[in-house]
Amino acid sequence: MIACTERLLVLHGVLQSSAARLALGLLGQDAEPEAAAETYVQLFRVLAAEAALQERASVGDAWQQHLLTRLLGDSNVFAAAVRQVGLARIGAGLRTAVAQDLAALGDLYHRGDAALRRRASEGAGLPWLDALQSSGLPPGTALGVRRRFHEASDWSELIGDLADHYRAAGTGLFAGYQAFLWLGAEHTPPLRGVRHPDPIALDDLIGDRRQRELIVRNTEQFLAGHPANNVLLYGDRGTGKSSTVKALLTAYGERGLRLLEVGRSKLGDFPAIVELLAEQPEHFILFVDDLSFDEQETGYKDLKAVLEGGLEVRPANVLVYATSNRRHLVMERQSD
Repeated sequence: MIACTERLLVLHGVLQSSAARLALGLLGQDAEPEAAAETYVQLFRVLAAEAALQERASVGDAWQQHLLTRLLGDSNVFAAAVRQVGLARIGAGLRTAVAQDLAALGDLYHRGDAALRRRASEGAGLPWLDALQSSGLPPGTALGVRRRFHEASDWSELIGDLADHYRAAGTGLFAGYQAFLWLGAEHTPPLRGVRHPDPIALDDLIGDRRQRELIVRNTEQFLAGHPANNVLLYGDRGTGKSSTVKALLTAYGERGLRLLEVGRSKLGDFPAIVELLAEQPEHFILFVDDLSFDEQETGYKDLKAVLEGGLEVRPANVLVYATSNRRHLVMERQSD
């Protein structure tokens, strides 16, 4: 058996995938070649489907890509701790446990990879997973740390690199996407990553330069950690209000800006959204598109709580950018 991967203390979530379970089963399998070949075929199919969706340049073969992606995106107590207090303030016990887990996963990455290759050759000459690698793709923001893990023989020495990555890139969905849709607090998970956000750029927009410059300046203040304002963009349909907000992601996504679209019917979920985003290292714009309220609607009260704050204060890494065709969001009568 490769190292002690069945006794991972902190990074156990890395191996909670169908591909990992098949690979571990294959490595521990002492069965006839036909049974091993069938397990390998299942592993090949899972990794082939995953590699087809790979949009960032990576290192290693498809199995190694899978293992590294799981590690770098894993949500665990160590990732939460380094984002909150930093590596230097984490207790020795947790650091030791993570180092041991990393050593075991590194063993699985290198020696396990070689063992899987042998299994493939034993299985009637089945092709190995190198052929699944994507090529000609732009490098992702995590390519540097991937290379360091790929080249290191002892992963326990890279605990600082892993901590730096978790602090900079986040984990889980936040490590893999820049744009999100809020599905609602009743969903699990409550948000969904947007694989292909609108690629529109600020330079593509025509007209209303002054308003755009104000929004850009406000967003740059926000990303720099300085006080910034919530924003309402109002005007006629087709004047580029929504496009302006989406273009901010194209301009500042690599600097840690994230866009979370929230429907006006979900504004009451603000406490749940705050709880989810407050400890993340990125800066989030809550994007509420085409906002207005009819006479009988009371949703504006939820928006008021979002903007003015209540017992749950809005964290410094969250702003609200809304668009509307009306300056006055609540319909008014002349008698009012």
